[in-house]
Amino acid sequence: MTLPRSLALVLAGSGVLIGSSVLFLPEAYAEIRATDGKRGLSTQVNGRKGGRCKAGICRISGGTNSGRNKFHRFGRFDTRGKIRGVRFETGGKRNVVVGVTSPYGTYINKAVKLSSKANLYWLSPGGIHLGRGAGFVNVPGLNLSTAKSLRFPGGVFHALHSSPADLRRLQNDPLPGSSGFQAGRKGNQAADQSSMPGIQLEGIDISIDQDLLIDALAGHVAVKDSRLSVSADQGKAGTLTLMGGDIHVDGQSK
Repeated sequence: MTLPRSLALVLAGSGVLIGSSVLFLPEAYAEIRATDGKRGLSTQVNGRKGGRCKAGICRISGGTNSGRNKFHRFGRFDTRGKIRGVRFETGGKRNVVVGVTSPYGTYINKAVKLSSKANLYWLSPGGIHLGRGAGFVNVPGLNLSTAKSLRFPGGVFHALHSSPADLRRLQNDPLPGSSGFQAGRKGNQAADQSSMPGIQLEGIDISIDQDLLIDALAGHVAVKDSRLSVSADQGKAGTLTLMGGDIHVDGQSK
């Protein structure tokens, strides 16, 4: 199923199922690496600020707290190879916001688990690939985007540039749905669609309790051999939204 340019596919209900290339480094280079120095947000990997993980369970802690939110920044996030899973310490925050600065984007094919329930906002301007084995635990709301920025009532989080001082005003929840990523949308719509980073979901089976948003801005969204499920929460229907300049869902996906 191919949807025309600049179209959003939105499905809502109880137990709803649906089923451009992104450049990635070879698997041998797979690792999770926190950004350090002036561009860092005090993210720790396996207890080390600016640390890295190439094997086993990668434990993410630290970060920058602001009101209901915890912010992280990574120079690379690729779970292939010997990495067996990722665990984020939420610190009891309602929202976990992640920025990935790598031009090669994000590659996730292992389980990402939060220590307590929190909404996850993932900004990766270089593109996003979810491969077989990817999963999200304790994530009632999942938002994946190639946007560079996420809007809040008090300002904007920039995935590449925001400093801890910039985040002090971002105390409340991000703006809901795709409106939160509008700050990264302007200018991208006029760009050549074929050159825009995209989002690929391939061979995955994930279930989210409340809301799932996949937003590639003007880029390509491809869903292949995958099963995506959004369940009802306390009688309220969940929502699944796919947004991009071009959206393709193959016949094997649900």
